Amino acid sequence: MKRLHAFVLLLLLSLPLFALSYGYDFAYEGYSLDEDSHNSLTLSAAFDCFSDRNLNVEFGVKLGFDDDGFGFMGAEALIGLSPFNFLHHPLSFMFTNRTHLSPEVEVGVVTYKADETYYRFGFSPAHLEDVNFTYDFFNPFVLFNVDGLDYEGWGIELVRATYYFN
Repeated sequence: MKRLHAFVLLLLLSLPLFALSYGYDFAYEGYSLDEDSHNSLTLSAAFDCFSDRNLNVEFGVKLGFDDDGFGFMGAEALIGLSPFNFLHHPLSFMFTNRTHLSPEVEVGVVTYKADETYYRFGFSPAHLEDVNFTYDFFNPFVLFNVDGLDYEGWGIELVRATYYFN
């Protein structure tokens, strides 16, 4: 199991070296973990490994409110894969620029409150791509414990906006 953790960590750390574009993003999410509800604002560095944004890597820090007030909530490292692009889609009325609808699947490692580490599996049905921006709305995700792959919780990322420097 430790070899798997080492491989995932090396993969996540090496992918940004091959990035063709990079940027930053903001996301707001709510999640249920340990039978409690939480929320967090995530600030991330984003890396695009292909020119068409089919493979994205993100490293982020989570900030949010809890019983102690506003503060550090955890960290994340995510890989997103968007295998399909649709130019004509029902959400095109929301933007003046032409966007592509590219449903995305996310896999990653997250920590919440530095207690435990979890695998995060998510799906973004409304992943929209512009020239310099990507937008995600209502992305559900589930969390599994790293030790035994036991189900630990779920959440939804309400909105994520990413800006890429070209």
